[in-house]
Amino acid sequence: MDPTRWFRPDRLFEGGYPAGISSALRSLAAVRAAVLDEVARAAPRRALEVGPGDAPLLADVAGAVYLDVVARFLAAVRGPRVLGDVRRAPFRDATFDLVVASDVFTHIPPDERAGAVGELVRVARRVLIFNPEPGTLGVPGSPVPSDDLEAALGALGLAVRRRDFAARVEEREGGPPGGRYTMSILVAERPTSA
Repeated sequence: MDPTRWFRPDRLFEGGYPAGISSALRSLAAVRAAVLDEVARAAPRRALEVGPGDAPLLADVAGAVYLDVVARFLAAVRGPRVLGDVRRAPFRDATFDLVVASDVFTHIPPDERAGAVGELVRVARRVLIFNPEPGTLGVPGSPVPSDDLEAALGALGLAVRRRDFAARVEEREGGPPGGRYTMSILVAERPTSA
């Protein structure tokens, strides 16, 4: 895989997922259920899903809006769709109650990730990030430590609650190497004033 192409997800995914790459939320039902529980707990009236890919999470949220750099993924969702980049989110400040970003940061160059976190925080009062830490194996810069995302959210003044998971993946031909994969759900929100 060409790493320069990796950081252009609009090109990488224009034909769907490349061979050997899969969505963790499509593949791991228990983790998907945990993320959906967090969405339900937030009970958003207006929510943004960044990078729904082929496993959108906000289908049951009436006020859901979807943002992706890949037109083919937006075609599959119902509701308002915006072709755009999270690093320059085309929304006003505090437009949403909740923004959900699942497996997004592995597609953003490491030196641009803090800015992308800032954009999530700018457009919503609560942020939910699902982060599979290994990213795409063999792609330099793709792994994203959840500690880094948690620190970036905390540096912006948000209180962060974190839940970690580990999944064992069996090796199969054409798929990722087998082994233990770590991932996290980070839920961050501005502390309420007393």
